[in-house]
Amino acid sequence: VEELCKYKPDLSVYNWAVHLMGRPASECMLIAAHGWDVGGAKLAGMKTAFIARKGQTLYPLAPKPDFVARDIFALSQIINSLTGENI
Repeated sequence: VEELCKYKPDLSVYNWAVHLMGRPASECMLIAAHGWDVGGAKLAGMKTAFIARKGQTLYPLAPKPDFVARDIFALSQIINSLTGENI
């Protein structure tokens, strides 16, 4: 945020993060408990996961996340079941 002088969900923030990782956006994933954050990352072409914490909801106008889980452990189980890897 300090380097760009912009805040999420501005697409330039997600694009900057993707650039720092040195991978295509489609190979990067944002995991968040805020629907607006997940929506911004999805619009930037990233994979997304929404952690459905109490009181948090998906942003209704944003694209749907790739994964939804109750917590990070449940998300790891979902991803493990799809990839056959233990993350």
